[in-house]
Amino acid sequence: MKNTIFLLGLSFILLQMGCDVIEAPYTKQVTVDTNTTKIKRKVLLEEFTGARCSNCPKGHAEVVRLKSIYGDKLISVSIHANSVFAAPMAPDYPDDFRTTAGDQLYIDFQNPPQPGAVINRTMFDGSISSGKSSWADYIAHEDSTEAKLTITPKPTYNTSTKSLDIAVDVKFVKDVSDKTSLVMYVLEDSVIAPQLNVTTRIPDYVHRDMLRDMPYSPYGQALTTTGTKANTTITKNLTYSFNGTNSSKWNVNHCIVVLAVVVNNGTDKTVLQAEEFHVIK
Repeated sequence: MKNTIFLLGLSFILLQMGCDVIEAPYTKQVTVDTNTTKIKRKVLLEEFTGARCSNCPKGHAEVVRLKSIYGDKLISVSIHANSVFAAPMAPDYPDDFRTTAGDQLYIDFQNPPQPGAVINRTMFDGSISSGKSSWADYIAHEDSTEAKLTITPKPTYNTSTKSLDIAVDVKFVKDVSDKTSLVMYVLEDSVIAPQLNVTTRIPDYVHRDMLRDMPYSPYGQALTTTGTKANTTITKNLTYSFNGTNSSKWNVNHCIVVLAVVVNNGTDKTVLQAEEFHVIK
């Protein structure tokens, strides 16, 4: 009987010790802040990619995984940039998904290796950009901080003229000492085009959240020119036409607009808040 008790006790101890052993793959558990009493601070992930980037599908998969965790608290923008991986190469990769604004951000964000991303345009560990293994940690850090403002877009889309008008209310819920700008991204989701995956060309790859345009430049238009007190609301009116030379070719049913309020203080361009909506709901 004593031997039986001893063996049961030993088995229990070994089981408890076994709980500390993490088997591959080494996936880190992420704790999402679910506190509903404070204003949600959305996290903006600007991912740099290219159709001929063989490792970029792994980055795309990591974004999908993180969005499954954070839901609408994580907003992603997929930016095809640079001539090495994003320039077209006929006949296998005929499309050029680069944008002037995207190429400018790629340069300004220190030519990040691809797949690479910038999280809330914030410096982490001395760098503005990071590889996919760091995204979860940096997003968790930003998710834990309280929002200083809210963005409420009120879009109106005219199906006849293919024009979009947006009244944007920005409400400051905390004091902000810096000047700020409002940035607008136009994305197209579910773009079907070739993608290199390691050594395999996938002809009908689904490209998600692709940056198509930034009509007010990569750093937006001025929102505030001085510090702003809490309980201040500022309204901006934005317009966009889907009748342009390029935009008329996009599937507006798949188009998304992302709005971000960023610090506009010299080299500091930190994202304070972001919001997104589908052009056609």
